[in-house]
Amino acid sequence: MSFSLEFGEKINENEKNNLIIDNTKFDKAIIDFKKYILNEEYLQAQWQMNFGEKITMLYLLDKIKPEISIEIGTQYGGSLKPISDYSRYVYAFDYFHDKVDKSSFSNVNFITGNSRITVPKIINNLNESKLNLEFVLIDGDHSSEGVKTDIENILKYEPQKPLYILIHDSFNPIVRSGILKAHWNTCPYIHFVDIDFLHGTVFKNSYQLWEGLTLALMLPEKRKSLLSISKSQETLFNLVNKFLNHN
Repeated sequence: MSFSLEFGEKINENEKNNLIIDNTKFDKAIIDFKKYILNEEYLQAQWQMNFGEKITMLYLLDKIKPEISIEIGTQYGGSLKPISDYSRYVYAFDYFHDKVDKSSFSNVNFITGNSRITVPKIINNLNESKLNLEFVLIDGDHSSEGVKTDIENILKYEPQKPLYILIHDSFNPIVRSGILKAHWNTCPYIHFVDIDFLHGTVFKNSYQLWEGLTLALMLPEKRKSLLSISKSQETLFNLVNKFLNHN
């Protein structure tokens, strides 16, 4: 099978299917490997990340063991479980928390409402109290403006220790645009941003780009030069996105 890199010709559905990996079909060896790496509780949780994303987040949490963490976008509480397990205290933001068993999270403060309004209040409190926010997961409002606002609200924090920020679904074009529009350079404490720390995938049934992790690092020391934002998988993103939009 061949197709034009300029996407000048159409391809049929069978050819398109052959180009897309079905991430739902794993043989027994892969399933056993996942069980070996992740405990059963995390495997069964409604945690809306792929396996590589989960391992990445668990590695960071285990490395950091945060004093305070923030999760923007709680949904069913799947990703909140490991964040809570590894953190001393967590702020969990979402429009609603009716799908989460709050009694399972003794160290989590559930803050319900629009994160554009609720997050700045907590960031201000953390700055005034000089408390150590060390991990943030942004996976809430998936509109471009919503993502941009959530990022910029976190960037108002003044870190006392390194702060690791993960942003989920960075391969989705709308989410990605919000990440790229955020005013990263205005924050003097940002030292590293890779939009494609983990690249995403194509969902087979919808032919849409989702998943992927952006990683950013804030340090207590102010940056002394302009920030260089890495887009390490930009070529892959552009190629696949253009291909899907033309077929």
